[in-house]
Amino acid sequence: MNVVLLLTTLIALVGEELATAVVTFPIVHYLTKKVSLNQAFLISSIFSGMIHLPTHQCIVVIELTRIPFNYAWKSDDSLRGGFYAHIIYDYFIFLIVIISVILIAPVS
Repeated sequence: MNVVLLLTTLIALVGEELATAVVTFPIVHYLTKKVSLNQAFLISSIFSGMIHLPTHQCIVVIELTRIPFNYAWKSDDSLRGGFYAHIIYDYFIFLIVIISVILIAPVS
C-alpha cells in the first residue's frame, strides 16, 4: 500500500466529513427544535446518503453508516469524533479488502 494513497485518502475523508457537516449541522439544528435528536440524525443521514448517490447508488447503506459518525460528533462535541470514526471505519474496510486480495491472489 502506497503511503501517498493513504494520505490522499485521509485528506479525502476529512473533506468528505466537512462537506457532510455543512449539510448535516443546519438540518440537525433546525430539526432538533421540532423532533428528537435521533430523528434529526436519521433525516440528516438521508441527505448525506443522497450526496453519495452518484457514486454508491445505495442511500440506505450510506445513511445507516452515517448515523454513528453523527453520534461521534455529538459525543465529542466536535468534528474530531466524526473524523476519527470515519477514518477508522474506512481504513478497516480498506484493510479487509487488501487482506482479501492478498489471500485470493494467485502466488506467482
